[in-house]
Amino acid sequence: MQSDDGKLLLIDALCEEGLQGTPRLKIWKGAYLEGENVCGDIDYLIAERHAYLEDPFACVVQANNDDFERGEDQCLVVMQACQWANQQMGKLMDTYGIVTNGEGWKFYRLAASGEVNRLMMSAVGDMADLLGKLGAFFRLCEQNLDQASTSILDFRARIAAFAILF
Repeated sequence: MQSDDGKLLLIDALCEEGLQGTPRLKIWKGAYLEGENVCGDIDYLIAERHAYLEDPFACVVQANNDDFERGEDQCLVVMQACQWANQQMGKLMDTYGIVTNGEGWKFYRLAASGEVNRLMMSAVGDMADLLGKLGAFFRLCEQNLDQASTSILDFRARIAAFAILF
């Protein structure tokens, strides 16, 4: 079993590797975020690459200590806060999230309509599969930066892309 520091190092490394090929994204550790009803420091916030943190916020990664149910709750609250912040800037878009303890990784999509999609857990035991999923997931987050639409066809296309990737 890894120490908490070891798990965080693994999460850092896997997120950085997953972000390869997504030059528009940058990961911010411990970023402060204010939502409509919540505020606080986020484990990992992924946004468009700038010298400073600025919306739109594309994705969050919630690190946890093997309590995936609590991690999911926290992740969804942060995803809602990101969505609210994006909406304040006139961006109606899906928000993506990951809950991980470093060894298991669960992927989420919070549609602009409020619908939540969840995928089965992936594990570091199949590192090639996990890195492929992370790369595809972050590419989807990057593509989403350009998609601020309320079209039902666009929502269906994004749901299909999310499901096909995994």
